[in-house]
Amino acid sequence: MRVGVRVHQLPDTAILRFFAPGSPRTPETTGAMVNASVRQNRAAGATSETAETYWSPLIQGEALTLEIELPAGVDPRTVRIALPRLSHLFRLPFAEPGPAASAATTCHQDPPCEPAWDQPSRATALLPHTDASGATGVCTATLLNDAAPSTYIPFLLTAQHCLSEQTRASSIEAVWFHRADNCGGPSRMLQSVSGGADLLYAAKSTDTSLLRLRQPPPAGAVFSGWSTTLPPLGTAVIAIHYQRGARQAIARGRVTEYLNCADVDHCADDADPDAIHYLRVTWSSGFTDPGGSGSGLFLESGQLVGTLSGGFSDCDHPQGPDDYGRFDLAYRERLRKWIGRPAAAESISPATR
Repeated sequence: MRVGVRVHQLPDTAILRFFAPGSPRTPETTGAMVNASVRQNRAAGATSETAETYWSPLIQGEALTLEIELPAGVDPRTVRIALPRLSHLFRLPFAEPGPAASAATTCHQDPPCEPAWDQPSRATALLPHTDASGATGVCTATLLNDAAPSTYIPFLLTAQHCLSEQTRASSIEAVWFHRADNCGGPSRMLQSVSGGADLLYAAKSTDTSLLRLRQPPPAGAVFSGWSTTLPPLGTAVIAIHYQRGARQAIARGRVTEYLNCADVDHCADDADPDAIHYLRVTWSSGFTDPGGSGSGLFLESGQLVGTLSGGFSDCDHPQGPDDYGRFDLAYRERLRKWIGRPAAAESISPATR
């Protein structure tokens, strides 16, 4: 579960800890970080309870304790909070699947079975996110490298239909390395980064959102490379995503069609009716699943060229096509402001933190 903390007043020096009773008192955050999240929500135009809510990390168990520690001399009356929302999940999004999901899981392929794709795999994060009502969902995102060789700014690329509002971005908990430890093995190495993100850009025409994590990714995470060249039809591609919040999966296919956004489920009212907004991909092995929205489409060079918007593939119809928003188009429209050079960069290589 996770609890929504409504903040009326909180000292920056406070330390907040969220834990299941009887477990170690972690993770923790500071009043300064909570207040900064609330300010960011308000600056983006959110109002009332939604703007003032800080969502805790996901805590496993049937009860959750919030502990607030104040430095000596700080008046406890300066803490004014409420707990009006609780998001209760019947299992953690990144838990191993139960028997009901086992059949679908066997249709997927583990990235560690293909070591050549280790870098894109380590760049791919699972994003649990919670809305104002307390409903929690999951999407997938890719950690992007930028054009400055000395920086490691944690930019995350995902789908606009997943994260189009600052309050939802503030609620995310980014999860890395939820994948098989080895080909066909269990998943035991995942690491979470809580604290949310700042929403920098959201475009419906290519179903693209760019976030900046407020906390650094874990050691071993890879900042993915990308390309601003439109892939020709027939180009071989791979996809890495989290299927239904379970562990990471990989699919192989080819770009088979170019689409205008009017031809897919997600389209802006003012989009150019003659422009190519999406890449349609047909799979030769593997497929995508709900929870994979926002995940990256990669060239064989490992460079990202698209983000998953939706499609038709599933375990029974693995060759059903899926649609990816064009990264190169989103880059030219706005993404270059954060990740590019003054002159357009054609491609960027990955980097390891």
